[in-house]
Amino acid sequence: MKLGLITFFILGIISSNVTAYEKADAFMVTLLERRIKVLSPNSFNSPQGIVIKNKTLVKVVGKFVDDNNKTIKFLAVESGETKSVELKFKKSRKIYFVPLAPSFQEVELVFGKKAYEVPPKK
Repeated sequence: MKLGLITFFILGIISSNVTAYEKADAFMVTLLERRIKVLSPNSFNSPQGIVIKNKTLVKVVGKFVDDNNKTIKFLAVESGETKSVELKFKKSRKIYFVPLAPSFQEVELVFGKKAYEVPPKK
């Protein structure tokens, strides 16, 4: 009886860790060959750090724009490298990362969201 209770308790602890999800203190944007993965911070901060990791085989050139399509900052990240930037966010506007070369779908940076990918997994 005690062995069954202990086993049940241990399985309960292990299963609670399985439901945890990834979070970060800054936006972590990972560029992969066919998708972009984003980890977002829990709470709104301004200015906010954004880390871009290029795990593709080519140099990536991109820019950050707001919801009015106004360019905030350009950046280039060599293959296998990581760059970080700091941007001022406002709660009233959205910020997007737009890869220009090679071109890819824009990625909205959303606070407090679980890890997400563009395009989303099917």
